[in-house]
Amino acid sequence: MTLRRDAFAVIVGIGQYQDPNIRTLDFAEADARAFRDILTDPELGAFPPDNVLLLTDKEATLRAIRRAVGTWLFQNADPDSTVVVFFAGHGGVESDKIGTESDGLAKYLIPWDADPDDLFSTGLANADFNRLLRTVKAKSLVVFLDACYAAGVTRRGARDVSIVDNPYDHLSQGEGRLVIASAQPNQRSWEEPGLGHGVFTHHILEGMRGDADHMSAGPLSALQLFEHLRREVPRTARRLCNSLQEPVLVGEAAKPILLTVGRGGTSPEPAPPGGAATARTEASGDVATTRSRALFDLHERGALEAEPYIEALSLLDKPSGEKNAVEVALTHHLDFLLSGRIAPARYVELRAALLDLAEPPAARNGPAPPAQDGRDTPPPAGAETALRFCRQCGSELSSAQAFCYQCGAATG
Repeated sequence: MTLRRDAFAVIVGIGQYQDPNIRTLDFAEADARAFRDILTDPELGAFPPDNVLLLTDKEATLRAIRRAVGTWLFQNADPDSTVVVFFAGHGGVESDKIGTESDGLAKYLIPWDADPDDLFSTGLANADFNRLLRTVKAKSLVVFLDACYAAGVTRRGARDVSIVDNPYDHLSQGEGRLVIASAQPNQRSWEEPGLGHGVFTHHILEGMRGDADHMSAGPLSALQLFEHLRREVPRTARRLCNSLQEPVLVGEAAKPILLTVGRGGTSPEPAPPGGAATARTEASGDVATTRSRALFDLHERGALEAEPYIEALSLLDKPSGEKNAVEVALTHHLDFLLSGRIAPARYVELRAALLDLAEPPAARNGPAPPAQDGRDTPPPAGAETALRFCRQCGSELSSAQAFCYQCGAATG
């Protein structure tokens, strides 16, 4: 396998901190080393070993992290490079001293030599981290954060967090940049002795190796990996930690950002003829997986942008009885999209029209009527939204239409 000479990575894992008051993380260093091993495996990541900078424990000082991103990556990565930054360790918050944070809390990644009583001077503030990342010229950059932001210390096994505004938005600013974080801002990021890793990193490694049954062979992009994380991390956190942990994706990438050039697993079946978004057949028969895979394919080739893509994934997961009227209508259009009956561009148009409607609060927030025959249906005639849809093509209808102006089908 040819090594990827234009691929670079900075990997940080901090379990033992200089200050004894900062709680030890059992597997952060193991997370970093295992991630490095996969990236430098010539059959997986194919990153040249000299292109990967690993900082663990006492090596991961504030100055060393700044130098790794702001100097080493700046000097080596060019616009055509692929760059990966990985951090496993503690995050933290303290009162915003300069008044730039909307929630009044400054967010930090905690280096090895941090003083927990003076993060302003000794922590890596998100604002500073963002400035460092902006020095990287690469237009394919992924940041993995297996860390949480917390005001205090919780029980052993959790990477601490307090409820704050989204701390990841600014980090994804720039062309071709993605941030994949281990948990929502108000959730904990767990590590588990039975896995020997943080839950989030365990599933990163699993996805990059292709160990999961639903993973297919071949190169792995960052968005494919996120789809795996979105599916598996919450399940594992519920099962092993009795807690909720949901990964976060922030940012946009116009083209796939490849993390590995090859994996194990079984080869996927060929895409359906004509480029339709019909879900591919899976050996497991998991309908949810095939539908989410079809959505990913649409997003990967640019037919669905990040916002409708993530929204559609959420719609697939949400029980029918918990959807409001607009969500039921969106699901109806989504079914047409995934069955190939409407084009992605048409779905985007219909979605925009639905979201532009000024709906009464009751229609927006109330649960939809129970689905008939196990299927989601649009709001019935006379509902507060007064929406009707063509059963053939999904187009919105007025109450007076006897046939669809889009496809000609009868509406009765």
